[in-house]
Amino acid sequence: MKDFNSIFRLKSIKAAKVSEISESTANSPVPPEERVNFHIGNPVQDERLFQYYLNLVHGKVIENNNQPDHFFNNLYDDENYKLSIDFFNNLIHKSAPYTPRGGFNKNKPNELITLFIDWLTKGQQESLPYDLGDKTGKREIILSSGGIEESLRVFLHAISEYLIADEINFFIYKKKLPEHLKKYAKLNFYDISNNGLSFTDLLEQYLIKNSDKPNFLLMGEILPEETRRRLRELSLTYPLFFIEVNNAFNNQSLAREAKMINRVIRFLTPEIFSNKYSLLSTIFIIGNANFLNIIETVHFQLKGTPSASEIELLTFLLKNMNFKNENNYTYPQFNEVVEEFNQVRFLHKSLEGFQKNVESIVLKTNDIISSLVDKKFHLIDNIQNLSVYTKYNYQDFFVLHNASQVFSLFLENINSVDFYNNLINSFLFSFIQTHKVYDPLSSVVVSGSSRTALGILGFHCGIKQVITTDLSWTYEHCFPNVITIPLTDDYEIDIEAIKFEIEKNYSPEWRKQSAVVINNPNNATGRIFNEEKIKELVKWCVNRKIFLIDDLSYQNVTPDINIKEIKTLAQIANELISEGYITKDDKRYIITVHALSKTDALAGARLSVVEICDKELLSNFKKINESIKPNIAAILLTYLFYRNDYNDIFNYWVLRNYIFSERMEAILKAKEYLPQERNPYNIDILPAKGSMYPLLKIGILPSGLSLDWISSGLARQGIGMVPLTTFARTQKGYELARTTFRLTLGGTDNAEILYKKTRRVLIDLNRMIEEESLNYNKKKLKVKKEAKVEHHFLSEYELRWKDFENKLFDQFKLDYFFSKKENSETKLIESEFKDYVSTRLSIFKNKLFDRAFVLEENLNFIRDKNSKIKDIFEYEFYKDNLSRRESAFRSRLYDRTVHPTQMYSLNFEIEINKVIDDILSKKIITDFTVKKVFKEISDEFLGLNVAINSSDESSELLLDLEVLLNAESYINLLTDSSFEIFLSFWGDWDGSNRPSGQGHRLVATVLIENVERMASLVKKLQHIDSRFVIKPELKAEIHNLKEKSINFVKILNDITSLTHQLETRFKGVLPYYVKLGRFKQWAIKYHLARNPLKTEWEHNDRLEQKMIDLRRKRRQMFEEYFSLNKNLRKTLYNSIPTIYDNLYINEIALESIKFKDLLKRVIITPRIHQKLITNQDQFAIDTTVHNINEINEISGKYGNPGMILALQISMSTQPDALILLDRKMRAKREEVLRTDTKTELPNVWLIPLFEDKETVKNIKSYLDKIWDYAFQSRKLQQSTADRFSTIINEVFIAGSDLSQFIGQPSSMLMYKKAKYDIINWATEKSLLGKIRVKLGSGEPMQRQGGYYAPQSGQPVFINSNNYRLQKLKESTRKSTVYASTPLMGVFAGGDLRTMQSNISEKMRFLSLKELSELLYHIKESQSFYEMELLRAGEPLTDTRLQFKTKGLQEIERLTLGKRDSVFEEFCNIFTDNFCHILYGKEEDVIGLHIISYFIARSTPPLRDRPTIRPDKGNIGNRGQKILERISEMIPLSKYGSLLRAIAHNQAQTMILGINQLTTGLFRSLDIFTQKSHSEGDNITLISERILPHLPVYETLHTLRIFQDIDLLYVGKMERAYPPGNSAFHALREDIDVMLDYIPLFQQELLRRHGLNVSEFFENGKFISDLLPTLRPDIAVLLQYDLFNTDLDKLLSNISGKIDSEWINEVSQLLEIPKRIKFWRDKIWQLLENPVYQRVNSFCELALALNSISLKNKQKDLNFNNKFQMGLGKYIVTDDTMHQFLTAAVEYLKAYSETMELPVNIIKALNENRIIKIEEPPLTLEEQKKLRFYVLQIARLAGENG
Repeated sequence: MKDFNSIFRLKSIKAAKVSEISESTANSPVPPEERVNFHIGNPVQDERLFQYYLNLVHGKVIENNNQPDHFFNNLYDDENYKLSIDFFNNLIHKSAPYTPRGGFNKNKPNELITLFIDWLTKGQQESLPYDLGDKTGKREIILSSGGIEESLRVFLHAISEYLIADEINFFIYKKKLPEHLKKYAKLNFYDISNNGLSFTDLLEQYLIKNSDKPNFLLMGEILPEETRRRLRELSLTYPLFFIEVNNAFNNQSLAREAKMINRVIRFLTPEIFSNKYSLLSTIFIIGNANFLNIIETVHFQLKGTPSASEIELLTFLLKNMNFKNENNYTYPQFNEVVEEFNQVRFLHKSLEGFQKNVESIVLKTNDIISSLVDKKFHLIDNIQNLSVYTKYNYQDFFVLHNASQVFSLFLENINSVDFYNNLINSFLFSFIQTHKVYDPLSSVVVSGSSRTALGILGFHCGIKQVITTDLSWTYEHCFPNVITIPLTDDYEIDIEAIKFEIEKNYSPEWRKQSAVVINNPNNATGRIFNEEKIKELVKWCVNRKIFLIDDLSYQNVTPDINIKEIKTLAQIANELISEGYITKDDKRYIITVHALSKTDALAGARLSVVEICDKELLSNFKKINESIKPNIAAILLTYLFYRNDYNDIFNYWVLRNYIFSERMEAILKAKEYLPQERNPYNIDILPAKGSMYPLLKIGILPSGLSLDWISSGLARQGIGMVPLTTFARTQKGYELARTTFRLTLGGTDNAEILYKKTRRVLIDLNRMIEEESLNYNKKKLKVKKEAKVEHHFLSEYELRWKDFENKLFDQFKLDYFFSKKENSETKLIESEFKDYVSTRLSIFKNKLFDRAFVLEENLNFIRDKNSKIKDIFEYEFYKDNLSRRESAFRSRLYDRTVHPTQMYSLNFEIEINKVIDDILSKKIITDFTVKKVFKEISDEFLGLNVAINSSDESSELLLDLEVLLNAESYINLLTDSSFEIFLSFWGDWDGSNRPSGQGHRLVATVLIENVERMASLVKKLQHIDSRFVIKPELKAEIHNLKEKSINFVKILNDITSLTHQLETRFKGVLPYYVKLGRFKQWAIKYHLARNPLKTEWEHNDRLEQKMIDLRRKRRQMFEEYFSLNKNLRKTLYNSIPTIYDNLYINEIALESIKFKDLLKRVIITPRIHQKLITNQDQFAIDTTVHNINEINEISGKYGNPGMILALQISMSTQPDALILLDRKMRAKREEVLRTDTKTELPNVWLIPLFEDKETVKNIKSYLDKIWDYAFQSRKLQQSTADRFSTIINEVFIAGSDLSQFIGQPSSMLMYKKAKYDIINWATEKSLLGKIRVKLGSGEPMQRQGGYYAPQSGQPVFINSNNYRLQKLKESTRKSTVYASTPLMGVFAGGDLRTMQSNISEKMRFLSLKELSELLYHIKESQSFYEMELLRAGEPLTDTRLQFKTKGLQEIERLTLGKRDSVFEEFCNIFTDNFCHILYGKEEDVIGLHIISYFIARSTPPLRDRPTIRPDKGNIGNRGQKILERISEMIPLSKYGSLLRAIAHNQAQTMILGINQLTTGLFRSLDIFTQKSHSEGDNITLISERILPHLPVYETLHTLRIFQDIDLLYVGKMERAYPPGNSAFHALREDIDVMLDYIPLFQQELLRRHGLNVSEFFENGKFISDLLPTLRPDIAVLLQYDLFNTDLDKLLSNISGKIDSEWINEVSQLLEIPKRIKFWRDKIWQLLENPVYQRVNSFCELALALNSISLKNKQKDLNFNNKFQMGLGKYIVTDDTMHQFLTAAVEYLKAYSETMELPVNIIKALNENRIIKIEEPPLTLEEQKKLRFYVLQIARLAGENG
């Protein structure tokens, strides 16, 4: 069978905004009764109104007692009406609301669909199941109204519009189509019913000629089986699609044939149940889901949803009427119809019968006769007009029958055309008796909403173009061309603009096919247009013979207790006739479409009356309308209503308006009673004047926010509201509507419920605006003046910088750096190096100007003798206090970590900063300095000086501090904000390769710098002012400071070096449990051999004694320096008057005002591993406790308390470990305080750091155990909460590490859940506000947000006036002005985060303005978030239970967001796929991760920090742990990542080319779509419930630059694995389906910018011609092929002239993935062989171990102690791979003594290949190259792992 899918390809449907909101609201995880349905335009639904209508239907006279609530009687008290009450009661209730699209709710199908499913699957020879879409979302059954021909009109319209083909052939067999159905663009019609030849032969001849076109065969008769088989063969050979309109049973349908499942659409009428139902209008359409989707869409556009009345009628008939079953269908059993129902028969065929009936009535009462004549049946009018209208059957044929009788006649004549016509005419007669303005001869009953009538006028009666007002309903669905005219600023019709548009287009031909459409009262503004203006417009248009269409959907509908007449165009025309302005004949230009949907609250009935006075137009309209089968149940119902007395009908409308007024008042009260503090954005309600649509207007809408985006978010929370911009077509209309939602007074919610829901909406909307503002708007730092250096200073600095640059570039000619090896790579590197230097220098040139500006502003501040100067000096020169520092720590902005993600050199930065210092201080820049700078930037470029060790981190700390101090000055000098930095700097003290004395070094560095700065100021004061005298001993200390500092640093370095040596003591060359042989013992005893244990002990004892001496010296130096710091500080504090007097001297002024106490602005926040606490040997943890307390003791003693306030414990899993540490910390603190009670010594908080998914899931149980400990250890009178808050002040969740195990989306969800649990727990324990949650922001560019995103909050369109945007409708064009990128990275959210070296480095390179704005934004965002949490937690304590629930909901909203089962299901799928690809299935043993592992092990580290993930626990006795060690690591699916997050991400994403952020993502989406979901169709669920939770920008960006779409590098490694590893299969599936889902991400990206996606996408792809209007970074993400790197290819899809600057920027962005691939190829030239060999060896080993261990789980093995000794140094390290390999060798050796091993493993053991797995794979020179290549990728990408 040929694949003809491309020929029958359909355009994607542009979902209407209202439909999107409806679907999202319906699919929201909110109970239906709690949903807010302000988006649905249903009429008012109220039981009072229903009962009133039911009374009138049954002819009950209503007593007008002026109490609308009591306008109805209890019909059930009247025995005479029981027969019809149930039917009409159900019919009224069902006919009020619209039916769902497609005629039924796929998750809750109506009874008719159930009956139809029974027909399809039961009682026939063959059962054919069709999908309702409840599981898959793809419907194969929908309903239509209007009969076969009308349904075909919808179908033909649909394929004409949505089938992509330029030409479509439509073959007709045995079916006569009306002519209007044969006039569709692109469609060629061929009747092949009677041509002599066999119609299949004739069809084949056509098909041969049209094999490249879509062909449809319409079959009006059931075909023989042989013919069906022949047609099937043709369909398999040619592109032929079947449309069956023959009511075929399953066994007679082509749908039963093989491979025809998606090639047949069946249109089935109610005749399938009984021939009696041939006139009913409901149609079942079944078949291809994609085609049904467009049919459903076009049905909605042309006709609205199917008629609820007709669905209810057919359901009733099938359940209750026992007609003869002509079609041999076995019906399901239903309740028998009531006997009396069938007995009632009234056949009044003669006058005699009429007379007898009248006589009977007269005998009863003359009053009733009078009532019948005068009030009820309008007989007088009937008689008067009889002569005129008799021949047109314009009369009431059922005037003498009550409702029950009419209903009985209706059932009896259900298949009678004459009866239908009589009923239609009777309805029209009664309707016009009520609406006397209409001419019965010009009026037509249309079985459809106003859409149906307008669509007939527009598509079939020649009115091709209409002019209408903006902010109105979608007339584009009804007319080929629509011109919209903006309303005035007060929502009034602008008739002058309408006149102008008419005159602009006017011609005789235009006049004939055009009209003006007026909708008054107006949907969607809820306004009533000025009557005089409408009158003027009518007069003006009619005089020019221009048609006016009155879209009368809301006649006299107002939220008022009375009926306020709003004149129709027909009434106005009559007035103009009476006033002589127009003639009676002129009225023919007035067309009225009077819909009953809202006026009579019968939207589901789908009925309207159209008056067309133009005879030709009326004739054409009637012809089309005759092809529509009547909605006869709706006509019956409305006839019985309208035949009543006018006053009773009028009172029904009064009740309708009264109910509207109740609801309107409730909505207004909800706003009125809302406190102003709950309404910060001044949301107001504009009451509806007419129609039923109040407006909700946002007084203050923050920039960047779009109501389109907000409405999507609200809908996902169960709040449906339509932005008024949905109805805007013009720019002015969009601007007018931009801040407004359209509400509705319709629906089922009564006034009381509406009050509550409106209040909820107002509160939630205010909060959402605030939250979305945080998501789109950076907190604005209001600067008093622009940061600009005075021109004369600028020129001087610029000249000096230029001179320095020239000297630096001269080094290219002089330096031999690149001339050592002349090859192509060297030349390439040299050319790139020049560009690199220019870029780097430009950054520091800007920093020069920034610093110059701050310098100048400081001088201005001092010259102004600002009153704050002395306050500043008093603060900076005064001691610190503990409570201030604890408060500052609690509210700090971030933790600065020391992860190895830096990309640039500290050395170069230090040297270039010295150059800036020299320029600012006007010193000469020496050649030596220039050469040094050049050397450092050269090394930086090549990566030779980028790596740093722990000693260098102190320099890193100072660089960070200096930049942050400049930002502090900038904010305080240029704004009214007060800002002080407080830098929390990490130090990793994990007791392995990081020195445990690192904290001393970091504090000492800041201390030394602080002392030197104060000493410099003191020396300057001494030099300037002879009155300034200091003590001799202080003067001597200052004099010796330089030498002293050198000695201090040397002591710190010696301790670091010795620490590394001492720590080997506990790793041991020889384990203590090794048993010595007898000969060895004898030799030691007689001193013939040395005892290795004693030798080791003696060696370590000497080192320990040396360490004790160094620590004593370090403490002494700390004491001396802190003492000196204190003395200098006090000296300067006492000298403030002297300083102040000398401020006129620039040197003193700058030095003094620039001084900031560094110690006040720094806190060290160390981190240790939990293993340090749980180790049997407590040396490392005791040392850590000692060091922390020593630092705090000394610093506190001299006025700088609390230099360390918290200690982080990584890999926290055991609360007992934290409790043990707390005891140690408290004991040590008390020990110190016993000897020195005056020192401010803090309680050091302990911060558990959770990285393990099980611990994160059960975080509350961890906290509960600490709470129990707090209770037990509290002091007398101390609360448990107070005690707890001295132990823990924050909880740290390492998002990056968590993501390595479960993937990014799942880890973020788990983090949010944990945050909710923590905050909820803290609230319950009265700890809210005392515990913060910190997020570890591991991988840049990923969900945790640890990266700088300059595009945050920026406009997405670079020029909203671009001519390309003219293709969009005006309102869409206007929306582009406001579209901005949501905040990302460090700008997003209010969480306390960690910031790695990469982002800290970036912050140092930002301009001072950008950095200050970033810091201010983070501060304000966090402050707001913390306040919101506190506010949410208030109701949970000391309040009533009802408020507690609300508080929990608020905390959930702020932490987790709305819980969404769909997203949680997806995350579970994603985690499975992520782990499957990375770690393999259990049977695979290993996955792709092992490649990343060996890449990471081969890559030179950038810090002396392990890339390997430390083990969770301690390995004890080796002989007991070997099997456990192996089982922990094999298979990897159980163990997870062997790497730390950064090394893992760098190896996998940057080098291997498998983007970790998206690994398994697309396969997961594909699996999700294959599952059944009752919440909606899967693609919609992905768009509405999954993608909004994902980082779409980051996803597309990282895919584009990193993903190796061809799996080139994975392919190189796959051969190292045994065949059949499912991880590779899963990865390929992930890549294969990637392109299917990328368009959804692109659409979500645009949607997230607040735009209506459907306007910018065609067939799922962004419109290429619009790309040049976008910011280049967005444009490359939205290009048709995300992975395209060819500029010409991108431009080839774009027409017209393109801005050269835009092309240049796009070209640079397209170059990035190409350059990354270039450097990646270089990397693989180095790594391919060594990595392949190691992966291959490891695979062999792992598979063998797994196989052996599975076979021999219970086998006891004899482990060889001798071999243990040889490898003992490996087994106790933190390196998991070392442990594993050692255990593996030991295990295999032991196993080989009793069992046979595989040959390859024996060979590997003999050749020591297993141990060689861990040998360094690259030479030193190769490592340098590799580091250079990796850094090139990192710099291109802007992130480094």
